[in-house]
Amino acid sequence: MHEDNMHEDKTHSGEQPANRDRASIHGMLLVGEETAYLSHLPMFMSPHNYQALFEVTLTAVGSDPMPLYLLDRKAHGTQFKMYSFLPKESFVLTDLLSPDAEHPRLSSFKGSVFRGHFESGHAHEQQGSLINGLDLVVAHVTNVVLFRKLDPHGQALPQLEYVIFGKGQELFLVHVITRPPDFDQILGAKVDGHQFTDEELRHGVPVTFPGRANAEAQKIKEQEQLLGQVRVAAENGPTVIQVAVQAGTEFYFETDDLVS
Repeated sequence: MHEDNMHEDKTHSGEQPANRDRASIHGMLLVGEETAYLSHLPMFMSPHNYQALFEVTLTAVGSDPMPLYLLDRKAHGTQFKMYSFLPKESFVLTDLLSPDAEHPRLSSFKGSVFRGHFESGHAHEQQGSLINGLDLVVAHVTNVVLFRKLDPHGQALPQLEYVIFGKGQELFLVHVITRPPDFDQILGAKVDGHQFTDEELRHGVPVTFPGRANAEAQKIKEQEQLLGQVRVAAENGPTVIQVAVQAGTEFYFETDDLVS
């Protein structure tokens, strides 16, 4: 869920551009220990109709937020798998992607880090708690891993599909969202059969699971082992190879926001 800003972004004429989303508060999931990632919590309605994943660095005045976040996750991670980031300011999500003449690229935004979901009473998560010392954190976007506009009338996927992202040995899977009803899910992962470079992972690597429907009932479960297919570069051009995927912790799973 998100909190919409009552004061929408306007042009100099005082009217909202027809092709520009309104500014809003965009809640996000926080994952990663070696590298921090923020995953936008999407819905099938404007201005939250984007599946977006950002590599970030976190800073704060007088302290380094990452050690505080990691200490909290170590202390509470068995009870709280989800950590979330609630921006303190409204912004247009697409401004994190590319500039235009009147709206330069937004490279950072301020927010607070919560253990659990920042939104109380959320269906699939325990009520969140603001982490002491992480009330005012600046997220600096260093890389856009994934950014897709969601189309409620889009074409359904023929098989279960995720995107592999991360760096080095710290890998994750994020489910590819297409059309309602759908689900948002992020898990830790280990992948054998191909050693992905950081450059390959920089914008995510699609992985499909043939014979498995792209449906909630067929989603990957924690600690599950299964075979997937990825397309990788080769001397004679891109080729499809088989990889062994072992799922780890499920950090986030959501259906209610993606019903319609």
